[in-house]
Order: sequence, then structure tokens, then C-alpha cells
Amino acid sequence: MLFVTDSATTLKKIVFEMHETLPSDELNILSGYIGSSVIEDLGDLKINVKIIYGLAREKKLNKVFYNDLCKLDSGN
Repeated sequence: MLFVTDSATTLKKIVFEMHETLPSDELNILSGYIGSSVIEDLGDLKINVKIIYGLAREKKLNKVFYNDLCKLDSGN
């Protein structure tokens, strides 16, 4: 799908609200980067969420950010 948006609508808003307009029971996100605060916000959605992300190796990440992601990881 391709979405064109104005500056008032953010990509986050589109992703977080799309399940309300399209019939779905799960939201899958494939990302090269996703912040820990966004992961926490996704947990508040009333839909199953699966996140697949790939980041630089642990040595290249900010230690605090890496630790935040590890805390949020469900192990799935």
C-alpha cells in the first residue's frame, strides 16, 4: 500500500490507526529501526502486534537504548 499524507498526519498516526479502518486481527511491522518508546506505545493498541526489527550489533548501539530494547523483547 502507498499512503500520501500531509504534514499534520504522521506515519506513526497512520500505522497506529490503520487497524481501525481495515479489518485485521494483527499488525506486523518490519523495520530497520524502531525506538523503544514506539514499542511501548504499540503495546497499548487493542490488536496483536508483531515487530521484526534489525539493528546494528550490540557494540555499535547506545548501551541505554540496547538495554531498553532487551527489556521490551518478549523472546518471540
